[in-house]
This record gives sequence, structure tokens and C-alpha cells, in this order.
Amino acid sequence: MIGNQGLDLGELIQVYTAMSLTDFIFVTGDYRFLENLTNTPNIDHILSHLAGKVVTFDQVLLCIVQEIGCSKVRERVGIAQQFDHAISQTFSMSELWEIEMAIANRIGNKRAITGNLLVRSL
Repeated sequence: MIGNQGLDLGELIQVYTAMSLTDFIFVTGDYRFLENLTNTPNIDHILSHLAGKVVTFDQVLLCIVQEIGCSKVRERVGIAQQFDHAISQTFSMSELWEIEMAIANRIGNKRAITGNLLVRSL
């Protein structure tokens, strides 16, 4: 049972739905959820099923930056920069390589916490 590990009902529904699927990706921007899920005891079968199938917001953001460039993304994230510290900090950098490195570092940090849950590449 994973209901008492800091996971909310919506997250549990997503996990249990994923358990019934074979061909899926699990998209989330909720790193607290991923950390809580990873630290939940006795769910190795769930973690194994999700392994390599989780895509995070930062992974999608990095792909977009690499595809259309940081200046276009910076223009389009607009108001999010006022309310999201990570977005604001990332897009305050001027060089593309700095932005890519900041996002890649966040992905690496989350990968270290979540083990093999995150996809390797998109």
C-alpha cells in the first residue's frame, strides 16, 4: 500500500493506471511526487514497471530549448518567470549553453534521486 507515503489520490490514480498499461510514458512536473514514490517501501514492482518511462517537465523544456532556441522560449515562458524560481533563474542566463546546462543539471539531480525512473532521452 502506498497511500500513506505523501502521495495524493490523483498521483495514486496515475500510478495504478500506468500499472495496467504496457506501452506508455508517464509525464509529470511534480518532483516531490517522484521522490516520495521512489522512497516508498515495498513497491519494487511498481518502480520496475515505471523504469525508463517517466518524462519530466525539465526534460521536455530542454528539448524545446534545443529545438527552437532559448530566446524564443524565454519570450514564451513570460509570466511563469515571475512565479517559478527555477524558470526565472534558468532564463535569466544569457547563453544557450548556460540554460541547457542548468536544465540538464536539474534533470541529473532528479535522476540521482529517482534512480532509473526517468527516460534516457526523448
